[in-house]
Amino acid sequence: MHPKLCALNAPRPHLSVEALVKWAAPHKQEKIENKIRRKRSNLIAQVIANNYVYVEASNYSANLIEELSRLYNGKFIHLYCDGRDFVRRGLAKDWYEKKLFRYELQAWIRRKFLTDIGRTRVDHQLPPPKKLR
Repeated sequence: MHPKLCALNAPRPHLSVEALVKWAAPHKQEKIENKIRRKRSNLIAQVIANNYVYVEASNYSANLIEELSRLYNGKFIHLYCDGRDFVRRGLAKDWYEKKLFRYELQAWIRRKFLTDIGRTRVDHQLPPPKKLR
């Protein structure tokens, strides 16, 4: 609520693909940073030009602190959320419903192929692999 901050809740395009690639293929560091630059540089530059401080308020970004720090000289604040409240909100939004096999297959295809191609329109449809959920 500070008047000089610009904190967008999970701004688009999401950084979920980059976070996923960092988990699955950490050797692709340069590719990850290039995609972050492409997705955030214009937004951050616009916020700074308007004399605001940009705040990346996205849970997807938690895995990318090192990259965001290196690219934008970022500073970080960890906000703790009671896990029970987080789960209650997720239940209210149907986050935990059982997914259809078709959905799981589509997600696997997206993770396997689209992360390397660099598409961004399906970023929000990329859940992490089961072992990382």
